Amino acid sequence: LYFDHFTASQMLVQCLLAGSCLDAPHVVRPKHDYNNAYAERRMAEQAARPPDVWQFYQAGMMRWYAERVDPAQVQKRLAELPLPPQAQAVYMRLLDRARKDVFTFTDKLIVDAKEIFVTVPYETFQRRQAEYAKSGKYVVELATLVARVKEERNAGTAGVSDETIDKLAKLRIAYEKSCKQDCTSGTIFAAMTKQLFWAYVSRGDAPAATAEAKLLDKLDPSAAMEIGDKQQKLIAEAQGRVGRFKNAREQGIDPDAARSTANGTITDFGDGRYVYDWHGDYKIHWPSLIPDGKVGPIEGKVAALDRRGKDVTIRFQDRVSSYSESTGCYETGRIESISRDGHITYRQQCTGSQTKVERTKVEPVTMPASEAAGISPGDEVIGFTSFGPKQERVGGRVWVVRRGQKLVRLRDVPL
Repeated sequence: LYFDHFTASQMLVQCLLAGSCLDAPHVVRPKHDYNNAYAERRMAEQAARPPDVWQFYQAGMMRWYAERVDPAQVQKRLAELPLPPQAQAVYMRLLDRARKDVFTFTDKLIVDAKEIFVTVPYETFQRRQAEYAKSGKYVVELATLVARVKEERNAGTAGVSDETIDKLAKLRIAYEKSCKQDCTSGTIFAAMTKQLFWAYVSRGDAPAATAEAKLLDKLDPSAAMEIGDKQQKLIAEAQGRVGRFKNAREQGIDPDAARSTANGTITDFGDGRYVYDWHGDYKIHWPSLIPDGKVGPIEGKVAALDRRGKDVTIRFQDRVSSYSESTGCYETGRIESISRDGHITYRQQCTGSQTKVERTKVEPVTMPASEAAGISPGDEVIGFTSFGPKQERVGGRVWVVRRGQKLVRLRDVPL
């Protein structure tokens, strides 16, 4: 959502100096990096070989940052750091060199490589930025609240204020209402939810933080995921063309005819393992970040609501279940089974059956009146609660509210 020019500059400088990305014959690294014969020999060896395919990927991803980073913004951030002027000047020279080398390298890529490694990231980022721009006023207000949350979290043990939480909650409601389609798993909604999560964590409100964490379980693919999926698809298609060409050549087909079997260009981009590939191990387990506190589930159909001051107690209908039980059963005299110790079990015959009903009491839960807003008898409420000294359910927080088959509320957001 927010382009950080200084972070982008660090990525570009790292790309220039690291042992990957731009570390190839098209780059002359800063002279001060080399002060011995071994390093000079290694540099000569590097110059003797062409770039690796994964360097196409890294430099291609850097292209978007190189085009957007503003040196003036970077210089302003550098001035805030305890660095001598000479160090700042060296950094700015490295940034300038990195940008130029990224442009030089990626401009020379063949058409197929440029499509995969430059165009795909660029178009994905541009499309997402255009989508975010439609919600510009919400993004701007969120930026202010993000800074406020950070400041209040760092101020002491009291945590984020009621006022800030209220502003975040109202902003999220207003944003969702402005969406023409469901946006509750999108980037902007998730960014607001993350700030509310951290706000409740700072206050030690485990039920509320848990409810917010549930909203972060299933999100739309990130830009990195989307780019990676598209690139993997294009690389697989290229591999398929290379494979068909090789297969034809192995059967003795002449090169021109074999090339026609590819039905497209023949460029080997490898197996694509260098491309970002999402894995569940990377996923943030938000509940694990919540302060210690006993949290229990809330789930039941509402029977009644009792308001007392600023709190509401929700009373639930009994949970009803039924099962069928056979009646009039007797042994038939026919053997069903014989155990190893010789015990004989005879087959039973039943003449009828009856339905039995069990009713399980669902304990009431007390929550702030704001959490119970819009809930009516008959609604199904799912959420989380903490416990009082007598194990009574208090401090309840709503995750979702269902009315019949329809989801009508997600946290405090009406749907």
